[in-house]
Amino acid sequence: MLISEEFRFSIYFIRKGKIAYLKRRYSVRKMKSLRNIFLMFFLIVFFMGCSAMFVGSTNDPHQKLTDAYGLLYNQNRPIPAEKLIQEAIEIFQKENDASGLAKGYATYGLFFNSPAVGHFSPYKTKGFLDKTVQYDQRYQKALWYFDKAKEILKKEQDSELNMSTLSMILFYEAETYLNMYKTDSACKRYKKHIIKFKEYVSKYPDMKKFRNMSADSYEEYKIQMKYHMWRIGCENSDLP
Repeated sequence: MLISEEFRFSIYFIRKGKIAYLKRRYSVRKMKSLRNIFLMFFLIVFFMGCSAMFVGSTNDPHQKLTDAYGLLYNQNRPIPAEKLIQEAIEIFQKENDASGLAKGYATYGLFFNSPAVGHFSPYKTKGFLDKTVQYDQRYQKALWYFDKAKEILKKEQDSELNMSTLSMILFYEAETYLNMYKTDSACKRYKKHIIKFKEYVSKYPDMKKFRNMSADSYEEYKIQMKYHMWRIGCENSDLP
């Protein structure tokens, strides 16, 4: 499994009649708890397999993305991570692999939104491999890549994987808007995320793609999200 000890949660949810509460404070720039949950989802849904501590050579674009993810979130090494992401996208394009390409674009969005990139000062002067983006515009570029991934997924069949992935991307868009201090836009994306997630659960009630989710049901997860939205300042945290 790809789930490592580094994915520790600070959220405690409703279990056996107990009231849910959050142990750690949320802030606009650091929402570690919910972010870690969806990082885990992203791992489970996109990166099935085992991520190595050291990146080896591979021609498998899916493995390249797995390695890039590990470099970003386990080792704080964004430079080789971006290289692997670009290589994977190029392979998916040559192979006309639409789902793989969406996966690559979504991973690139995560790259630009990641703390590893935000804390790496050389990017401010040297820039990225993607020369179309500057450091202070990285969040806008993250949204751009998320949009490209969504465009592809919406054209594909409404599979369980695609529906769960679209829901996850909406969550990451919300987080990106929070990093940009655009709370209203973030709140709107959270609501879209919840709507898409409800559609997913309605069609796939066993929540197979989210089998390691801390919540056991949509209703339970909705309570978590409603509390989270209230904490970050959403004026209307009513959810469907």
